[in-house]
Amino acid sequence: GVDRYSDVSVFELEAAATVSKTPRVVAEMGRLLGELCEREVGEEELERAKRRHAMALEFALDSTTELCSWYGSGALFGQKEDFAARRARVAAVTPADVLRVARATFRPDNLHLTYVGPDARPVRRQLERWVDEPSGLR
Repeated sequence: GVDRYSDVSVFELEAAATVSKTPRVVAEMGRLLGELCEREVGEEELERAKRRHAMALEFALDSTTELCSWYGSGALFGQKEDFAARRARVAAVTPADVLRVARATFRPDNLHLTYVGPDARPVRRQLERWVDEPSGLR
């Protein structure tokens, strides 16, 4: 998920797993983010993401909650953009754009890990080591 604010934003990944699988899930998320920073995403995958985003925009038009959030956020942050403009802006995104933004965003100094769930002491050291040396992020 993405939460945009005027001074800072959040790009959030979440997953559900057993405690014992948590380190593996976290490492895989890091690997995927690292991959986004190493090479351009494939054209086919990017087009699939663009289509999914366009569908989400269309579905939002049928949701009063989504419409209130859309127009409320635009008014609050001074970023008024209609759905057609957003769709056109997303359609113009290139694999090079994704790579540039990934490299600027998914850096180890931007990494924060929050664990919510049962007692994680059995895997805490593994998670701490990963955060200290995130092998998937360079």
